[in-house]
Formats: sequence, structure tokens, C-alpha cells
Amino acid sequence: MARSLPWSVVVGYLIASVTVPLYWAKSIGSQIGDQWGNSIPLGMFYGFVFSFIPVLVAWQAHHRKLNKWVRISLVVLGIILTIPNLLTLGVLFGQPKPRPTPEASGPIAPTGSGPGAKSSWSSAWCVPSSSLS
Repeated sequence: MARSLPWSVVVGYLIASVTVPLYWAKSIGSQIGDQWGNSIPLGMFYGFVFSFIPVLVAWQAHHRKLNKWVRISLVVLGIILTIPNLLTLGVLFGQPKPRPTPEASGPIAPTGSGPGAKSSWSSAWCVPSSSLS
């Protein structure tokens, strides 16, 4: 039992590191719905509430009159209250998916004519500045 506990914690962490940020992203997505204009106020609300309140809670730990364990629990509670912000960072800065290069995404506008002519959208936008003068 004692040997399986560390492995179960590791496996639980690995599963949670994948599922919890996805759940959080879907939860926020369902709150926003199809109206992208709702995302900015909602993000600002969550950012303010789950940054300001944890600081207020953890700041209470600086009072020396409180018991040591009460002070530690206030700091832990402050850290727990930052979880929504940490989940948002996990969604934003999580494992990036490989993005295709513009050349690999396929043609948008042909640059030549006839069969087999190469085309790429980046050729129209990536003009060297020396050719503009």
C-alpha cells in the first residue's frame, strides 16, 4: 500500500494535468457562449476576483497574534483561491500544438498558371523591403 501511494499520486497528477484545464476551458467557453464580447469582461472579472481575494486572504497571515497553523492555513487558502487563474494560465501556456507553416497550409492564391504551378499565400505578404523602394 505504501509503495503504490506515490505512483497513484503521480498518475492522478498526470490525469488531472490534462483533464482539469480542458474542463476549465470548456466551462469558460460555455459561460461565454457564442458572444465573444462577453469574454473580456468575464476574464477581467475572474482575473480581478481570483487575484485580489487570495492576496487579501493570504495577507491576513502577517498578523503575529494568530496561531502558526492558522497563518499557514490562510496562506494555503490564498493559494487555493488562485487556482482559477492558474488554470487559465495552464490553458493559455500549456503544451502547444504544432502549428503548420504557411507553406504547409496549402495554396490560397496561385502565383503561376497552368497545371503544377506553385502557389503560396506567404509569397504575397513576405515581400522583402528592398523590393518596395
